[in-house]
Amino acid sequence: MSLLRWKSRMNWWLGRAGLPVWYAPEYRLPVTSLETSSGFDSRRAERIVAHLLDQGILHRSNLRSPERLSYADLGLVHGQAYLASLTEPTVLSRIFGCRVDELPVDEVLTSVRMAAGATLAAAREALRRRGPTFNLLGGFHHAAPNHGRGFSAVNDVAVAIAVLRSEGFDGPIAILDLDAHAPDGLAECLENQAGVWLGSLSLSGWEVPVGVDETRLATGIEDVSYLLALRRLLSRAPHAALTFIIAGVDTLERDPLGGACVTLEGLRQRDELVVQWLAARPSTWLAAGGYTKDSWRAITGSILALLGIEQRVTEARADWLARYLGQLGSSMTVDELSGEASSFGDDLLADLLPSRRRHSRVLGYYTREGLEFALHRYGILEHLRRLGYCRFRVDTSHGIDGDTIRLYAHCLGDEHLLAETRLEERELAGRSVLYVHWLELRHPRARSLGNLPGQSMAGLGVVREVGELYALAARRLGLQGFAFAPAFYHTAFLAKERLCFADPERHGRFLALLSCLADLPLERASKAVHSGEVLLDGRPYQWEASPMVLWLESDSNQLEVIEIERSRCHFARRAAPFPS
Repeated sequence: MSLLRWKSRMNWWLGRAGLPVWYAPEYRLPVTSLETSSGFDSRRAERIVAHLLDQGILHRSNLRSPERLSYADLGLVHGQAYLASLTEPTVLSRIFGCRVDELPVDEVLTSVRMAAGATLAAAREALRRRGPTFNLLGGFHHAAPNHGRGFSAVNDVAVAIAVLRSEGFDGPIAILDLDAHAPDGLAECLENQAGVWLGSLSLSGWEVPVGVDETRLATGIEDVSYLLALRRLLSRAPHAALTFIIAGVDTLERDPLGGACVTLEGLRQRDELVVQWLAARPSTWLAAGGYTKDSWRAITGSILALLGIEQRVTEARADWLARYLGQLGSSMTVDELSGEASSFGDDLLADLLPSRRRHSRVLGYYTREGLEFALHRYGILEHLRRLGYCRFRVDTSHGIDGDTIRLYAHCLGDEHLLAETRLEERELAGRSVLYVHWLELRHPRARSLGNLPGQSMAGLGVVREVGELYALAARRLGLQGFAFAPAFYHTAFLAKERLCFADPERHGRFLALLSCLADLPLERASKAVHSGEVLLDGRPYQWEASPMVLWLESDSNQLEVIEIERSRCHFARRAAPFPS
């Protein structure tokens, strides 16, 4: 089919039916160490949905809410003993590569079963509407009948096929696996099944699965060679009554678990080739793997390709969270904030708060009830509930050097301190800012120590949300930004998308350091800086804990100073730490 004819047919179909996209807030896996250990962005699906809705590319009517797949359906593929073992934290922790004590079994299984239920629902919808559907969490192709690994606890594709067959669907099925890793578990689940073709492009060093039309790609493969291999695979692929596309984006350059050097443009061309080959036949697309900060862009690009939109995804990474929380704030009503509760909302401050500051309120404005309501409204308490906490309580105190907010919750039979921060208004670079003396986020349910330097306990995975709340609070208070002094490299790294060092030369050195450590996972990079493995101009580098700031109004006057210092600095790494 010609490209013009294909686009015409796709536009007709999508104009008639829209693109159904499956998503739920539970797609954010409640495993707080995933981002630092593997690079997986647990907010990925949430971010993609926020971007597509904000840009008007999708409408809320396009979104579908998944339901948990039943154990009866899972039992069509997986053994009962294995399914029972998934309730053991040790089994799930091995599959997800995390500590046993930080893994809330019920909530993780809820996320997994909802994603699997969405794959089945999306496949049914693709057959009913005779067109494409998309599930933003799925493609668990490493799960075999009696074991799981590689973030794959159950095999959603194999189970969907088994359920469809049990319902009477007997048409030919094709599975095109474009994840960087071979579909070993999927091949085992589908062994000896007639009417199913499984083709794969992978860089995995694992043994080639039996029954797979597998193309092994060279490490470091780039766009031209990758697209050529895809064209050859598509030339052999059958046109089926239903096709599953495991559209993994871990082939993206610099992916720590991938090994390819395919660009965002290369992945866009990949998706367009696949969409053209499908020619609007029923298909279900699954987001699958991707472990870089640009994974969300690549998956969003897959949706744009399905919609026939050539737009590039260039939005700054953290902006979506600021807009999303800002919209929630502006939606708060006076009734919701009755009594002494105060507001983080956009339009309510002048109406709700007297001009006279009250000492009993944090920063003269925020009451304990208002703070707890805001944490609830912004979804932070719900995230903490999924981590295993309940019965939340906010406490505040006041001192000469600022006001302190503490969040407590119950778990394991006792009340624990989850978060503590101290705030004050301060002058920085001649401007008034909300200054954060410290922020401590504690995950006592994860009883082991944190993996990052300076951590006495594992974190809660909400540092970005808290940062955006600081920015909202600064704006409501009429300040010009918020600031803090990161004591460790990883703290500055997590803030870098929105904040910069107040001293432009310090920021230039930080950018040079980022380039030096770009190939390391965050945990390893932070330990390298902390332990003395990093040299600056040939000498041991000691971390500089100077203030970072988010200016609410753009400040680009120091770009030349930043770039001069960035170019001047020469960071390098030693193979081993310096002796203390």
